[in-house]
Amino acid sequence: MRFRNTFQHLSFLAVLAVAFANVAVAQEFQILQARYGTAHRNIDVTQRLRQLAAADVTFRLSWRTFGDPAEGRAKTLRIFARGPRGVNRIFEYRDNEIVDGNMFSGWGGGQWGGGNWNGGWNPGPGWSIGRPPRPGIMPPNPGRPPLPIAGLQILNARWGAGNQQVDVTGRLQSLISNGRINIPVTNGAMAVPDPTPGFPKTLTVVYSSRNGQRQTRTVRENGRLTLP
Repeated sequence: MRFRNTFQHLSFLAVLAVAFANVAVAQEFQILQARYGTAHRNIDVTQRLRQLAAADVTFRLSWRTFGDPAEGRAKTLRIFARGPRGVNRIFEYRDNEIVDGNMFSGWGGGQWGGGNWNGGWNPGPGWSIGRPPRPGIMPPNPGRPPLPIAGLQILNARWGAGNQQVDVTGRLQSLISNGRINIPVTNGAMAVPDPTPGFPKTLTVVYSSRNGQRQTRTVRENGRLTLP
């Protein structure tokens, strides 16, 4: 009986050691960018993720967390991270799963995602896609209120004229301050090469406010974008 208890105790300690080792390895991964949605419709949510990280170590994922870039479709949060010896990995979370910040280096401090890296939804060779090293699915917790929707979410933004347009969704999302955005509509403000030199351009923005309603705003070049 004593041998059995000792064996069970040692087995438990071994499992615990493996779990701690997995977390320690994961913590060496630093976030480069985060995107939420589907392969065809997704948005840069790095700034919003930084806000959530500052508020808590964990949060439950849903479309209310980041807005809904693909209504009626199952969505995924992809966290693009770089680990030891330059290893690149994509951590995937599905709606209603728990995102655990203990997985990543410097989570609460928010000193990540500022390297202007943008490999898109599928960065290409050199990236592995995997689930978090420990289960993230948890049943709904009625004792914990859902996270509030951000005051303003840029779901999609296009800048240009005709068929010559560039995606500036991430740029506008990064310019949100205190739940609002108020910027001049110029090529300099968009921080991209001019898609149509010498031709007038327009900015078309699909966004949602705190009530979650999707709206569209179009502003001509040299005008001003003020939302909401």
